[in-house]
Amino acid sequence: MKRTYFFFIGLILIVGLRLLFVAYLPASQTVKYHLEGLGDEPAHFNYIKFLEKNRSFPVQTTTYKTPGASIRNDFEYFQPPIYYLIGAIGVMLGGGLYLCRMMSFICGILSLWLIALIFKRMGTPRDVQAAGVLFCGFFPSHVYFCSVVSNDSMSWLIALALTYFCMGSSSPCTFPGPAPDFPWRKSLIISALLGLGSLTKSSLLLFYPIVAACFFYSWLHYKKNKILLRMVLTLGCALCINIPWFFRNYQIYQSFTGLSYLNGPEVSYPHLLSFEGFFLFLKTSVRYFWFPMQHIPISFYHKTLGMVGACILIGIIILSIRYIVKEKRLSFGHVLLIGILLITIAAYVQYNLVWGNREGRFLFPALSSIVFFITAPIYSMVKENKSKRLYFSTILFIGVWGYSYLLLTF
Repeated sequence: MKRTYFFFIGLILIVGLRLLFVAYLPASQTVKYHLEGLGDEPAHFNYIKFLEKNRSFPVQTTTYKTPGASIRNDFEYFQPPIYYLIGAIGVMLGGGLYLCRMMSFICGILSLWLIALIFKRMGTPRDVQAAGVLFCGFFPSHVYFCSVVSNDSMSWLIALALTYFCMGSSSPCTFPGPAPDFPWRKSLIISALLGLGSLTKSSLLLFYPIVAACFFYSWLHYKKNKILLRMVLTLGCALCINIPWFFRNYQIYQSFTGLSYLNGPEVSYPHLLSFEGFFLFLKTSVRYFWFPMQHIPISFYHKTLGMVGACILIGIIILSIRYIVKEKRLSFGHVLLIGILLITIAAYVQYNLVWGNREGRFLFPALSSIVFFITAPIYSMVKENKSKRLYFSTILFIGVWGYSYLLLTF
């Protein structure tokens, strides 16, 4: 009973914290109340205002590297349109910046619900389900990007929904072993999520091979050719949703996603394959994974916090490997989460090989995997040591410690 009260108090604090971020974050890359706004937010909101005013899609003619880009705020026009279309409807009805922020807020809260559903479907203990919600609910990077006008929040929500529907039945299974089934209704839902997700943020194109692999494994298990037919139709219908936008992008930007136009052909230096570039990649990725604001002054204490963040991640990786090894026969859900995480990491590394954009949030299409491999391995360890009382305090510490960067602004 005490844990139930603790959980609901945590939820109230999470909602309150996120509403405070929505209300008090500055509306651009300025600092107020010791918080820094998102530099891209005015560009995202300009996209929405353009749609509302012109009833047509904007064409991007400059990149974020073009002089004056942060003044004109016209460098997000290449983005897929779903988030901005919904925002434009809100603006048409009389809303403004804060209404669009509330759209991101709602996506963030729904993401917590989906994390709980995914963990429940995997058969995890209720403590792990609650810990996943609490960790992600307080996690600074998730709180931040679900409090500003940005398509990240909606894309992460759709990624979680895709993970949930690909997970299969609610009963845990072994791998290799019983596979998820994909009846027509579920296949159509996955197809719609896949197509609309890729029209929300191009990073969700990563789910095409993931969905295909899930269907293919189901076919290997059940040996029903209709599963292959459903796979082809699921992927084909999703592509039919995406192709008009991709074709438009290629005509305008000579790029299906528009990313090569936004980032330009230049490779960011120092290059990832150099020692200096690799160290910078790791240091910056870890830093912005835990805390996204960029106004923290560089100092001895800043570097110390960076080392703490790196040590926490190393510990999580070690515990996750230990957890996987001890499981011996992984469930389909485990393999799915591992696959999503690995393919997202590979895409993030590839992105940095070409353009060098080192932001930990680009790993959040694998948010379900990240949250699971933070919460479940720690639970397994404390359960073995009969110290379960430490579990929630440990998870909450990992979830909130990133806010300690704000102490350096005083």
